[in-house]
Amino acid sequence: MQLRLYINNIDRTANLMQDSIQLEQNIGNTIDTYEFTIWDQYRSLRDIIYEGLDVILESYTDPNVRFFGGIITEKNTSIIGLGLLYNIVCQDWRTLLDKATFRYSYSNSTDLAIIQDAFTQASITEIVTNHSSYTKAGRTFARLDFAGTSLSAMLDTLTNMTGFIWYVDAYKNLHYHPFHHHHDTSIFELTDVVADLS
Repeated sequence: MQLRLYINNIDRTANLMQDSIQLEQNIGNTIDTYEFTIWDQYRSLRDIIYEGLDVILESYTDPNVRFFGGIITEKNTSIIGLGLLYNIVCQDWRTLLDKATFRYSYSNSTDLAIIQDAFTQASITEIVTNHSSYTKAGRTFARLDFAGTSLSAMLDTLTNMTGFIWYVDAYKNLHYHPFHHHHDTSIFELTDVVADLS
C-alpha cells in the first residue's frame, strides 16, 4: 500500500522510502510512534526537515483516511554517495500535551469544563477539545488543584477518577469518553505491536 507523507504541510511522498515505514499505534493515552526514511538525492532538505515539524501520514488515494499525525522528535542523517538519508522518528500529538503545563484550581467543575479550561490556560489551541462526538462529561468535582501540571498528567488524573479513556487522534481531536464509546475508523486494527506498512 502506498502512503502519502506531509511534513510541515508540504507533500514529501516523492522522497519517502515506502518500505521503511514503521507505525506503532496504541489504544488509549499511550504515545503512537512513526518511523520512516527520507531520500534526499541533492541534499536540498538538510535544513528544511528538522525536529518539531508537523508530520501527517495518510492514504495515497484518499486524504480522508489518515493513519498518523504528530511531530518529528528525532532526525538521524546518513551519507549515501552524493545524497543523504534521513531516518525520522515521530510521536503523535500527545507529545504536545506532555510538554504543555498549567496551574489552576477548580471548584464544582465538570471534567469536561476542566479539560477545556486547562487547554486554554496552557495555550494549546490546535487540539480540538469540544467536539461533542469525541468528548463526554463524566462527573463534577468539588475541588481539584493542578500546580505546574502537564495537560497529559491532568487527563490521566481525570481518567483515573472517572474510568474514561483519552487520546488525541491524527486529526488533532481530543477523545475523552468511557472506554465502551471507543471507535476508530482507521482501516488498521489498533494493537500494541509495531505495524509494517510496506
